[in-house]
Amino acid sequence: MEKDEINNWMDKIKAKKPPAIKQKVVPILEKNPKDEVQLSCYVEKGLMKRLKMQALKENETIKKIINKSITQYLRSND
Repeated sequence: MEKDEINNWMDKIKAKKPPAIKQKVVPILEKNPKDEVQLSCYVEKGLMKRLKMQALKENETIKKIINKSITQYLRSND
């Protein structure tokens, strides 16, 4: 390769602009402040398995089932 060929090749490379990077814009969802706190505890494996099965049967979330259970427990012990 001659020097002119290399220079022409380099000029062609420099003339090409890299493709513009497009990013998907997704709006940030603002969560409504809730009166909730996080609870972390250990549950027996068998109990957790039964809880998951019950959630599937009732088409409910585990969170809702736990909240219902705690509410019912507290009402019965007042």
